[in-house]
Formats: sequence, C-alpha cells, structure tokens
Amino acid sequence: MSWSKRRVGTSLSKAKSESARSARNVLIRYVQARVRSVYEVETYLKRRGYVEAVVKEVIEQAQSQKLLDDKIAAQLWAQHWMRSTYGPYTIRQKLRLKGFAESVCQAAMDALDPEEAHSVIADRLTRYWNRLEGQVDADERMKLLRKYTSRGYAKSTIDKIFQELSEVTYENQ
Repeated sequence: MSWSKRRVGTSLSKAKSESARSARNVLIRYVQARVRSVYEVETYLKRRGYVEAVVKEVIEQAQSQKLLDDKIAAQLWAQHWMRSTYGPYTIRQKLRLKGFAESVCQAAMDALDPEEAHSVIADRLTRYWNRLEGQVDADERMKLLRKYTSRGYAKSTIDKIFQELSEVTYENQ
C-alpha cells in the first residue's frame, strides 16, 4: 500500500513539473510579443487553466530571470503613451488598468520629463496650426481642446500652447 502511495505522489509531482514547464513556455511566448505586467501574465496564465501555485512559481522564476519587471514595463508604457500624445492623467489611468501597483505608477510618472510631454503636444498642435495657416476658429479650437483633454492633458496646458501659437502668428504677420 505504501508503494502505491509513493507512486501516486511521484506522478503528482511529475504532473506539476510538466504543468510548470508548460506554463513557463506559455509565459515566454506571451512576454515575447510585447512588454507585459506581472498582473497581465498572471491573469493570462490563470485564463489558460494553470493552478495558482504553478502560476506563482513561474512568475517568481521569470522575475528572478528579469523576464518580468513591473518598474521597467511601467516606464516603457508611460514613455510610449506620452509619445502617442497621451497626457499624464490618461497615462496614469492606463498604467493602473495594466495592473501596476500605485507606487510603480508613481515612479513611472516621475520618470517622465514634463518638458518632453509639453513638447510632444506642442509639436502636434503646431503642425495642425501650420496646416490651417493660423486660421483656427473657435469651433476648431474647441474640437482640439476636447480631443486633448480627453487624452489626459490639462486645459491650461492646451490653452497655453494656443496662446504661444497665436503670439508667434501675430509676430510673423
């Protein structure tokens, strides 16, 4: 009887190691596609049917091997969204939705250069302004204001850029 118990225990251990190996392979393929948060990987593996213990083990191994690092991932996502003309409010919200801890979100936001964020949106609005040759009426201005406030920029930031563009246009005339 003890022999059969050992045999069953051995097969359970072997099944767990097979499951862990399979989960590791799935994790590697999943993180190769793009930068992922620990939360995203954990959710994905659980959706794929792996048990909690295997998921935790595989994630810990991936973190020790630097395949998963929430701090670096959050910084990369924040920089990407900033270059895509998202403002600080929206970036913070998107980081939270990806499952990053509040401290990690704060560190990623602190790492962003506010001047670079300002220059990204200023460049985008300048190109639009130049395309219309400075003839931006109130409706167009409201449309742009709604667009960029919905993307997480403060109204005061957008108004300041419009003011700068108006002054440059006025000086050039």
